[in-house]
Amino acid sequence: MLDVKRNTEGLKKETSADPRKEVANFGFSWSQSDFYKSLRQDDPNLVGLYLSGGMPIDRHALDEVVTHGSDSLQALVASQGKVKNQAVCDDGLDSVNFEWESKANALLGVLGALCKNDQTRDYARRRLKEAEDAYSTEVAALRAEFPSEEKCFQAEWRGDGRQLREEALDANGAAALKGRVSARTILLLEVKSLLIAQQPAGAMMSEVKKYCQRQVARAASVDDREAKKWARIAKAFS
Repeated sequence: MLDVKRNTEGLKKETSADPRKEVANFGFSWSQSDFYKSLRQDDPNLVGLYLSGGMPIDRHALDEVVTHGSDSLQALVASQGKVKNQAVCDDGLDSVNFEWESKANALLGVLGALCKNDQTRDYARRRLKEAEDAYSTEVAALRAEFPSEEKCFQAEWRGDGRQLREEALDANGAAALKGRVSARTILLLEVKSLLIAQQPAGAMMSEVKKYCQRQVARAASVDDREAKKWARIAKAFS
């Protein structure tokens, strides 16, 4: 019995030129789930077998190698891996978030090797233009709505503020708390509280002026993180 067991163990560990058989010697199956597990374990020998056998890098595998893989494993995947399809490249770029700089750079490094093609470059340029256009549209809309503090104040305080007072009295603070509260709703609620407290018109005018200052300033400080993100990505793939 002992001889039979030794012979059987020898057969199980027999080396082969077939990476799929070699993977079995590690106790792993030739499956996407076990491939993900090899990436989480940061095992370059095992991962190398999967890659040499043609296991594709899909979106989940990309996340695993960037999140759990060492620099050397990321370099291995970048040099020997093949993406499953172009969608992996596009989705990967979409997920880049420079608020986590180290992870973003690692992801860009892997994608830069796996996805260095015209399709990816075109995708990055298209997304950059979309982001820039969206930013420009938002800035233009804000500037059109609030061209200056003076015009904003004149529009809100027309008729000595009578219309604003009427709107303020109708403002529902409880309803506003249930959803996203706009800047103007906040203004109306502030004016309502002043009315209830029987404060003079000057106090309400002061609130309107502060509101107008904030809104005009917004046009110059619109968040353009998306445009900056795609500018960095497009430059990396240029």
